[in-house]
Amino acid sequence: MATPRGPREMTPDYFILTPPPLTIFIASGLIMMGLTWQCPEVFENPLLGPFGQLLAWLGAHHNALVRLVFVPTVVVHVLEVVWAVCVCRGRLGLTRCTTTCWALQISVVGIFSLRYLIWPLEDARHASRSKKEA
Repeated sequence: MATPRGPREMTPDYFILTPPPLTIFIASGLIMMGLTWQCPEVFENPLLGPFGQLLAWLGAHHNALVRLVFVPTVVVHVLEVVWAVCVCRGRLGLTRCTTTCWALQISVVGIFSLRYLIWPLEDARHASRSKKEA
């Protein structure tokens, strides 16, 4: 993981991993939203408790609302991936492998990962400040 010092000093392998708990949380939310929209009966299992009952109820009685939230969310994530690939290959000149890593991560996490590509210098400065304070 390379730390950029300036726009001209960006290394071709610049990649920052989003915190795994955040990635797991967002991926779980996307999967549950998709399942709630397409097959809400999955959540009728009593082991899932009140949360499962809520998701099953939302999917059964408010399916259009769940679709109204889920579809734009997926579209936004796809647009973020397209933007990230353009930034990686164009402005930053990253390798194909690194661009693929960014695309996969951003397809799940979205803006929480894309911000490292949009504002790489600010994130590097923030990281260096927190290391100095520790």
